[in-house]
Amino acid sequence: MSTADLHAAAFFKEAVDRGAVWLLRTEDEAGPGYARAGTPSGEVALGVWSTERRAQKIAATVPAYARYRPFRLSLDELLDTWVPELDATSTNVGLNWSGPSAQGARVTTYALVRGVRARRWELDAPQRAAQRLAEWGE
Repeated sequence: MSTADLHAAAFFKEAVDRGAVWLLRTEDEAGPGYARAGTPSGEVALGVWSTERRAQKIAATVPAYARYRPFRLSLDELLDTWVPELDATSTNVGLNWSGPSAQGARVTTYALVRGVRARRWELDAPQRAAQRLAEWGE
């Protein structure tokens, strides 16, 4: 498993368990701006981190994000408000970017939603098992 894959797996576990994510935000006369990165092919991704500490580390170590500060967003707000807007603009999501170049996994909004749902399903497994046992017996 690559480092990007490990950071993505950590993202889904930590974000769902905490119910929140962190963006890097800056504010100027034009209004708020959020940490994004592009590729030579034109792909754009919004950086999203599962903990404030991860986001702070990028702001402290990546010169391009030195003006940015961690901004907390509930996971539900990310899914309900931000994902439709990101999807409409074909903006992907960077999960727990790390290192001096802020690199890591870039996923589609569909993959983001699917990963969150998978983690929630995993967490609900004991409750579903208990419910089946109560309904069907041993």
